[in-house]
Amino acid sequence: MKHATGGYIFIHAAPYALCPHIVWTLQHLMQGSLTVQWSEQPLKAGTVATTIQWQGDQGDSARFASALFTIGNIFFEVTENATATSDASRFMHTPSLGIFHAHTDIAGNFVVTEEQIKHAYEQAGDDPQLLLHHFEVALGQAWDLELEPLRPAASTLSSVPLLRSHRA
Repeated sequence: MKHATGGYIFIHAAPYALCPHIVWTLQHLMQGSLTVQWSEQPLKAGTVATTIQWQGDQGDSARFASALFTIGNIFFEVTENATATSDASRFMHTPSLGIFHAHTDIAGNFVVTEEQIKHAYEQAGDDPQLLLHHFEVALGQAWDLELEPLRPAASTLSSVPLLRSHRA
């Protein structure tokens, strides 16, 4: 049984031509309607940004991230709130790096698992720089660095549309 949850879809930069495809894809996944307010993304000419709040089922964030990934050439993040049976999570995507996923705590911090830590130590051996590299990968640092300058454009919108699931 899936639990109700929600989160946000942050489109940090998308070419104008892809906007209708993004909206149609999200509407199709949620079987709902959506009117999106786009704002200019000043750091990437010819692109726009938006923030969309969503309400749906546990796991919908993965469906959104996968669908947006297939559209391509979009800088985005998708969050999902925790439920009684699932952790919160965040997906990050840039065209140059691809997609990254991490579970998050209540404050939005990425959670690094015991297995990720063990793997980092095993791979690094006695090399502290390699250990640091593995921790940076586990924390999505490259994605965060690429997305951080783009984030303000999506957060300046005066209203955030709500995409609500109408699936039976």
